[in-house]
Amino acid sequence: MKYWVNSMIKIYLGTISKLIENTNYDDILNKYDEVSIKRLSEKKAGEILLLKALSQENIVINEPLKYIYKGSKPYLESYPYYYNISHTEDFIVLAISTNEVGIDVENKNRLLKNNKLVNSIKEWTIKEAFVKYLALSVKDIKRVKILDDYVCLDDGKGHYQSIEYDDYIISIVNNEEAVIKIIKL
Repeated sequence: MKYWVNSMIKIYLGTISKLIENTNYDDILNKYDEVSIKRLSEKKAGEILLLKALSQENIVINEPLKYIYKGSKPYLESYPYYYNISHTEDFIVLAISTNEVGIDVENKNRLLKNNKLVNSIKEWTIKEAFVKYLALSVKDIKRVKILDDYVCLDDGKGHYQSIEYDDYIISIVNNEEAVIKIIKL
């Protein structure tokens, strides 16, 4: 098994339509007990992306993945990795790390309510990645504060990084500054 230094976050990204189109469903069905070919959705595309990312890391999966949950956030039961998934439109991203992680992605050309532009979208992605990092509810976003390179809420604190990739803003939150490696699938 391959392990990373604690300060590495790998971001796997792709399009939902290509993930679904280029997937060998027989292989997926052998590794997942709940994948429904007829009902592939953003959630299923996220599961496919997770499997492909684990495969890229030479992690052998011999049985269906089992999840445990902290709030609504899933964790892999038998593997020492944290992951988080986000999507917007047809674009999907997955962050995987040996540390707790949260991720969010939005199209930077999309206007939010009240016609706020890119800075508001970036702020939104930072805040949403943070509540996902802490496994909180989206309704907690209003109370999140962004300071320099940290984001906080009550007693919780996390380090954030934002990057632009094509037409998208991707924000990642974890416990420390990390090297980010992007892998397109």
